[in-house]
Amino acid sequence: MKQIIIALLVIVTIISLVVIAFTVNQVGQEEQRLKSDLQYRSTLLSENLKETIEPNFVNKSNKQIQNLVDKLNDKERFAGMAIYDKKGNGIATSSGFIVQTPDVTKIAEDVMDADKANGDFVDTTSGNMYVLAIPIHDDTSIVGALTIAQKAGYINDRLNEIWRNNLIRLLIQSSLLSLATLLLIRWIIFEPIKGLVETLRLARVGAAEQSSKGLTSSFFFRPLVKEISNIRSSLQEARISASEEARMRLEKLDSPWTAERLKEFVKDILKGRTIFMVSNREPYIHTKDGGKITYYFPASGMVTAIEPVMQACGGMWIANGSGDADKLVVDRLDKIQVPPDEPKYTLKRVWLTEEEETGYYYGFSNEGLWPLCHIAHNRPIFRQEDWEEYVKVNQKFADAVLAEIKNQDRPIILIQDFHLSLVPRMIKAQRPGAAIGIFWHIPWPNPESFSICPWKKEILDGMLGADLLGFHTQLHCNNFIETVGRELEAMIDFERFTITKNGHVSYIKPFPISISFPNGFEKTKDEIDKDEKEKLLKSLGIKTKYIGLGIDRLDYTKGILERLKAIEIFLNTYPSY
Repeated sequence: MKQIIIALLVIVTIISLVVIAFTVNQVGQEEQRLKSDLQYRSTLLSENLKETIEPNFVNKSNKQIQNLVDKLNDKERFAGMAIYDKKGNGIATSSGFIVQTPDVTKIAEDVMDADKANGDFVDTTSGNMYVLAIPIHDDTSIVGALTIAQKAGYINDRLNEIWRNNLIRLLIQSSLLSLATLLLIRWIIFEPIKGLVETLRLARVGAAEQSSKGLTSSFFFRPLVKEISNIRSSLQEARISASEEARMRLEKLDSPWTAERLKEFVKDILKGRTIFMVSNREPYIHTKDGGKITYYFPASGMVTAIEPVMQACGGMWIANGSGDADKLVVDRLDKIQVPPDEPKYTLKRVWLTEEEETGYYYGFSNEGLWPLCHIAHNRPIFRQEDWEEYVKVNQKFADAVLAEIKNQDRPIILIQDFHLSLVPRMIKAQRPGAAIGIFWHIPWPNPESFSICPWKKEILDGMLGADLLGFHTQLHCNNFIETVGRELEAMIDFERFTITKNGHVSYIKPFPISISFPNGFEKTKDEIDKDEKEKLLKSLGIKTKYIGLGIDRLDYTKGILERLKAIEIFLNTYPSY
C-alpha cells in the first residue's frame, strides 16, 4: 500500500507541476491582454476628453471644466479625472480623486515635461488604478495636463479567478485520477493476486478441491497461474506421498512420531470420530490493538503441548474466551477456525461473567486446588461462594460440550486440568456412551493432604466420570488411587490400575507431557545463524554474548526466587560470564 501511495503522489505531483506551469502562462497572457485593453480604452477616452477640455481650458472657463469632470465621474470602472495647470496644480478634479497623490502628480508633471502621453498602474487606498496623463496645448505650447484614472482591480480579480478555477480543476482531476488508479489496481492487480494467494494457501493446507477457485483468468497473470497450478499439483502429490509414508511407518515401532504419522494413527484408530478438547485456557487470544484486532499464543504449558496435537488431528477445542476482542471474531455459534493464518481445527469459546471467573478461576482453582495439589507452604483457601461458582462454570462447560456432541456417535472428549474436574461426571450422566478422558496437569497430593478439601468427594466423583484419568507420573497415579480408596466406596484394581464405581470403570495412567519437537531436524547450537542471532539481539537493544529467557506466571510454586538465587550463585562462581 505504501508503494501505491508513493506512486500516486508522484503522478499527482507531475500533473500539478504541469497544471501550474500552464496556469502561470495563461495568467501572464490574460494579464497582458487585460492591461493592453485597459490602456487602449484609457487612451481613446483621454483623447476624446482632451478635444472637449482644451477649448474651455484656453478660455479659462474653470466652471465648465469642473462640470464636465463631474458628469464623467459616475461611469463604470472610471475612477476619476483631474486637470492640472502647467505648474502642477489641480484646477478641476472628480470628487474623491486625490489630486496631490505623489504618484499621480509625478505622472502629470512627467507628461508636461516630455510633451508625450504616459500612463502607469498605481496602488491607492481605493485599490489598483491605471492612471493616464496627456498634455493639454494652447496651439503649440503646453498649458496643462489631463489625467484620468481607471479601476484596474478587476484584472487581479480575473487572474485570481483563473488560479482558483485551475486549482479546483486540478483537485477534482487528481481525486478522480487517484480513485480510478486505485480501482484499476484493485481490479486488475490486487484481486487477481489475492485470489492466487488464496489458491496457494488452500493448496498448502491441503484443501485441494477448493484451491482452484482462486485462479484468475486475467491475461496479465496467465503465466503465473500456470506455474501456481503446477505447484498446487506438486504439493498435492507430495502430501499424498507423505500420507502413504506415514501409514507405512505406523507398522514400525522405531519410527519417529511426526504430525503426519500422528494424524494417520488417529485416523486409523478413531475411524473418523471427532476429538473434542476442553480446557479453561484457549489456544489463541484475540485482543484490540488500537484500531485493529491482533491475536497471540498464551504462555501456557498445557496449551503449548496440546495445540500441536490438535493441529495434526483436527477437531474442536472448547475453552473460555478471555480476550477483549474474542467476541468480535467468532461466528453466531461462538466459533472460529484456528490457527488464524492456517486453520486446522475449530475453537469454540465459552463466555464467563466477571463474577464467575473470579469465583471459579481466581478463587477455588487458584487459591484452593492449586496450593492443595502442590502441597505448597501456603494454606489453601476454600470459600462456599467460590465452590458454587466452580460448579456453575463446570456445568456451563459441560452444556457447551453436550450441545456440540448432540449428533455425534461415540464422541471422544479430552478434558484438561483441575479447573474442570466436575465436567466428566456431568457429561457422562447425559451421554454414557461418550469416551471421556481427563488429564491432570499438576501434581496429585497424598491422601492426607487432599482430605482437607471440603468438597473432596464431589471432586473425586466428578473425575471418575471419565473413562481415562491421566497424571504426569506414576506417583501421582498412586496418590490418586489411595485418595479414592480412602474417601469413596469403589473397587480398586492395583494390577490394571482401574477404579470401578457404580459399574463404571476408570483407567488411571501416567502420561508425561511434552512440547512439540522436530525429531532431530532442529538446528543445533553450532548451526544457528550468527547474523540472525546478532540481528535479533540488536532489535531488542541487547548487547551481550549470552542470553537466557524464561516465561513464568508470578506464582510461588514456580521457584522464581530460587532460580534468581541460583543465577546469582552461578555468576559469583563463574565471573567470566
